[in-house]
Amino acid sequence: MKSAAVFTLSSILLCLFVFTSCGRYIDKVNNSQSLPVRQGYYDFYSDSNILVYTSTVGLTRDTEKIYPKHFKVTLPKGIKYYELTGSTDFSIYYASNQVFFIRVDLEKNVSGDTMYIPMQDELQRFIQSGITLKKSKHDIKKIDFTESRKNVFIRKGRATILLYNIKHREYDLFYKSANTFRFVN
Repeated sequence: MKSAAVFTLSSILLCLFVFTSCGRYIDKVNNSQSLPVRQGYYDFYSDSNILVYTSTVGLTRDTEKIYPKHFKVTLPKGIKYYELTGSTDFSIYYASNQVFFIRVDLEKNVSGDTMYIPMQDELQRFIQSGITLKKSKHDIKKIDFTESRKNVFIRKGRATILLYNIKHREYDLFYKSANTFRFVN
């Protein structure tokens, strides 16, 4: 009887471990799955993720109407949490405090693409004053700058992509994903 109780307890613990470890990433799928998000959707595949943002809700300032910009981007696997704030700020959090952040400027008509490694003070200024977040357990503003990791700004027209706190061995994957960003109609 005692061995049956130990076996049952062991089975319960094993099941708990499997369920909690599988639930660590929101993009864990066998084939594919689509997840609607505010004014868009995520397509999760076994090897990649695609975020498509297609808001039709215009913003009003006085009598001026500002329309969101639609975009599509392929993201690395391993998403732990994401946050879409308004039509401008898109935060995607990964393990080890790595963040893929997208900021879309709805007003300035910026052309051209650039990439650069920001100085620490510029990076901190952008994070602390430029990023709008909701209150959640994931917060880019609370992730300490790590000098041994990669931090890069990538401009794609009206979009600024920040790869923040990226491990060196994962940087190429994140950089490749950032370069899939494109505006769509």
